[in-house]
Amino acid sequence: MNGGSRTAPPGTGRPVYVLSVGFEDIDFARMAFYGHYFSWIEKAMEQWFHAKGLYYRELVGEREIGVPIVEAHCRYTAPVQVEDVLEVRVALREVTRRGFRIEFDMTR
Repeated sequence: MNGGSRTAPPGTGRPVYVLSVGFEDIDFARMAFYGHYFSWIEKAMEQWFHAKGLYYRELVGEREIGVPIVEAHCRYTAPVQVEDVLEVRVALREVTRRGFRIEFDMTR
């Protein structure tokens, strides 16, 4: 698997996960709690795997393949508030013998 991404760059193409921010997602400042972003990204990655015919129960249970997250960071560019609808796009950026790197783009 050499060279290039296998999906559209973040910010282009169809979203793999769409969510509506609920009241339970916001904090005292009436903005989405920062920790929820990583939960939303995890759900997007699961949907991305499903679209490729891969399921965690099969990878981890039957094939005994782990999917550990070894690095994660998030850049917050604008506040997200209750009832905002977010679209998460996923792009495979790098594949090596030992792992892969996925980038996410979340927009309103």
